[in-house]
Amino acid sequence: MGKNLSGAQKRKKKREKEEAVERARANMERLKLGPTKLWTGLVLHHKDVFVSHVIPNLNGTDRCFFSKVSRESEDVLAYAGVDVSKLHWDVHECSSISTLEWMWNNMPWGKKSQRESVIDQAWFCASCCNEQTRVPQVGERSETVRVG
Repeated sequence: MGKNLSGAQKRKKKREKEEAVERARANMERLKLGPTKLWTGLVLHHKDVFVSHVIPNLNGTDRCFFSKVSRESEDVLAYAGVDVSKLHWDVHECSSISTLEWMWNNMPWGKKSQRESVIDQAWFCASCCNEQTRVPQVGERSETVRVG
């Protein structure tokens, strides 16, 4: 037979269930999919503006990430003359802390690089922190890592 729960245990269990339902509801709100006004206005309806003013400011890694957003983003890049099949990400092109973090978490550790170096933490740091990179100092608010 099941254990009898005390009143406090029942209230705790009820509160935990309500919190889980609230978290699930918040996640559903956050995950509502659909194009924003910016997306439909700039990317879909005004491709020429997007192609002439935004895409030239994206490096190869940014273009690679953008191409993976949706089919429309691939189409816009193709419209701009970008060969989407040849896009890839490079550690040395990271333009933000979040991009560096994504690459760190998705790096094929232990494999060989194109130059036959083992991909490890030292390789990663050397690849992203060359002499042209400005790494934010501890306590600095900016998340931008300036490359090239």
